Amino acid sequence: MNYHLYIAACDEHGGILHYRLGENGIPVFCDSIPLPRPMYFCLNGSQMHVLLRAPWNGNQNSALCTLDIIPDGSLQGSSDYRSTEGIVACHLSAVEDMVYTANYLSGSLTRLSLTSSDMQTVTH
Repeated sequence: MNYHLYIAACDEHGGILHYRLGENGIPVFCDSIPLPRPMYFCLNGSQMHVLLRAPWNGNQNSALCTLDIIPDGSLQGSSDYRSTEGIVACHLSAVEDMVYTANYLSGSLTRLSLTSSDMQTVTH
């Protein structure tokens, strides 16, 4: 059985780093996919959903993007960035075709559909 380790490097020129655990348990670098300031991610079947701190110039809103995980554990492609309509998205959960985020500085929650453009934001 192969075990994979993914690390978010939250930097303007960062991304998601992919390692495979070798037989001796030492991580072996496999590949990476560049993304601007990835904060958090979660796995959902054969997909990884990633929160990006503020990927647009002049706009502080965070964004969600989705990557495919191919059978060897590598990450592939990236969906269009979808705004969370909040600042500093800091929590992420995926349930079936819905993704939920919490936006720390704006004090809002967002529900995004993965199969349509449907989105709901609640601020308190």
